[in-house]
Amino acid sequence: LIGLIPLLPMALWEIAMVRTPRFSMDGAWMLLYMGLFPSIVCYVFWNRGVELAGAPRASLFVYLIPLFGAVLSSWWLAEYLQSYHLAGTALIIPGLILATRNPSRAS
Repeated sequence: LIGLIPLLPMALWEIAMVRTPRFSMDGAWMLLYMGLFPSIVCYVFWNRGVELAGAPRASLFVYLIPLFGAVLSSWWLAEYLQSYHLAGTALIIPGLILATRNPSRAS
């Protein structure tokens, strides 16, 4: 609800200057989904994952978000994977491997 406060002026401007949004049952289902799944369910799952794996290990998964976003957008939205997606993947994966390997023991 707090996030709606800064969005309200832009919504009012759009209604006054552009057009009034058309409400439909599909839009209502979309709002319900966006309000429940990403806002509540994902945080419950993330917090449980941090509890099980520990904060240091769970924090590494944040770096995979761009990779997941590129793969899922190509799968669900029929977008094309570009060379910068592959370049990002080529940087993310080795970085995660280096971050998760056991430190060498100095003698």
